[in-house]
Amino acid sequence: MLTTRHLLAGLVLSAAFLPALAQTTTPNPEYAPTAPVQTGPATVYPTMSLGLNSGWGAPYGWGLDLSYFVLPNLDVTGGAGIGVGTKIGIGARYYLAPAKRVSPFLGANLVRSGSVPETRVSLPGNNGTMEENMYRIDASALMHLRAGLRWQPGSVGILGTMGYGVVLGSDPTHLKYPNASQEMKDVVDIVGPGGIEISLGLTFRLMR
Repeated sequence: MLTTRHLLAGLVLSAAFLPALAQTTTPNPEYAPTAPVQTGPATVYPTMSLGLNSGWGAPYGWGLDLSYFVLPNLDVTGGAGIGVGTKIGIGARYYLAPAKRVSPFLGANLVRSGSVPETRVSLPGNNGTMEENMYRIDASALMHLRAGLRWQPGSVGILGTMGYGVVLGSDPTHLKYPNASQEMKDVVDIVGPGGIEISLGLTFRLMR
């Protein structure tokens, strides 16, 4: 049978244990969950790079571009340079293996190619004569479709690219004397914007 003595003893024990129970159930404001362990980077390529471009038919000609990764396997670029006329444009590259130091990529660029004033061109003709003509190139817009490989051994990367540039609109190249030989027309077509691309580029890390 419970007595007054027993009740007093129970109250004393409760008063002793209540602070400890409250401490175990109250959240600690300084506690923070541990961040998930990273198994490795999604891409080995720098977030931002400065590129140096060269080659035949490259979107930015012989020039510079700035690239930035918006996704682990997708970067966007903007650049300018000199080819047959000035070039300026934007583009993107999609990497198939961004976690590897060597990755194939697919790309596309939209480029504005500047005009070229009338220029004289001469070719050897029949009977030791020279065929002469004048050509000019109007400003034009082009779409470059490209594929290549990127190797990133460190802070400097190398890109080798092949592709084709398609003129959006009418042919911007004009001969002054349209009755030119086929050889003359072929030479002027090669000089004009668009066509096959074989290019090489270097990228220098600006931001990890």
